Amino acid sequence: MNKRSIRVVIDMLIAIAIGVSAHQLLGVLLATFNGYIFPIILIPLIWLALRHGASTAIVAAAIAGLINGLIEFHFTEWINIILYEILPLLAAGLAGFFAKYTQKTLNNRRLKSTYLNIVTASILVTFGYFALRFFIVPMGTGDLTELDIVGLNFWISFIITAVLAAVILCAIAKTMPRWIIPARSKYLSRKETSSLLND
Repeated sequence: MNKRSIRVVIDMLIAIAIGVSAHQLLGVLLATFNGYIFPIILIPLIWLALRHGASTAIVAAAIAGLINGLIEFHFTEWINIILYEILPLLAAGLAGFFAKYTQKTLNNRRLKSTYLNIVTASILVTFGYFALRFFIVPMGTGDLTELDIVGLNFWISFIITAVLAAVILCAIAKTMPRWIIPARSKYLSRKETSSLLND
């Protein structure tokens, strides 16, 4: 494996570890907040997509969803693991469409454009997750949903999650651009990445 591949694997493991840990911890801490769901596991997956692209984020999302599914459903309900844990997280891949211009604008210090890319990616990914997890999949399976799409709790949960993701990722972009742009980014030329690392 070359250095870029090793970096991708390490970042995948970081995103999966943080995402799964945060997801499980938040489930315990917010157990009393009935009616609201905040899937902050999306935040490290969006970060990964903005850093390495859609395909990397999709693979990491599938692994993270599998781990969460095995924790929630054990080894007995594979259909539920696939439909309710893995499939919705694949929406993280949508952020990969914004990776190139997020990195280019950040590298050129056009922070307003960077923020716009990050905010748009956060909104699309979060809505994709909520739509799949709480509307499309339950409608297809006939199961009851934890959040009704016409209910206020659905939209409050969605908005808070999207805002939280956007704020955290924009703060990272502003204060630690290297966390968004890897040393050997496939979206930037060697000259561009060298100038960033020399700043």
